[in-house]
Amino acid sequence: SEPPAAAPKAIAEAVGDERTLKVQVISLKRDSPATVALELTLLNTSTEPGSIDLSQRFASAVPDRGTLADVYLAVTGANQARKLFVLRDGQERPDTSSDLTTLEAGQRRVVRARFPAPPEEIHELEVHVPLVPVMKVPIS
Repeated sequence: SEPPAAAPKAIAEAVGDERTLKVQVISLKRDSPATVALELTLLNTSTEPGSIDLSQRFASAVPDRGTLADVYLAVTGANQARKLFVLRDGQERPDTSSDLTTLEAGQRRVVRARFPAPPEEIHELEVHVPLVPVMKVPIS
């Protein structure tokens, strides 16, 4: 059988308020002149059986449930403060991983979201994930 895939290396990480959800930033990169792509790993670090409900964790609006709609990026410093929200398609669906339901103890899930790109001179953004401390992350 195949060996388990190695976990991607994190460039930033933080632990959620409930202490059992670890959020790792795997990459934040310009994937076009107009957009940046964020890749995260969600990890349930609990040693007790049980799951974390992700369906409403990152999206408060009912139509967005199961997505990363409430995750955002922020440009800070140099006399500017601006929030970059998840891009949406023509039907107003968030351009993120979807069908997020539960994360069982010990389980890991890689998720993605796309945002409008900041100006070229911006090389670092804050990643804001609900109920998780802010992470400052370089753009690659």
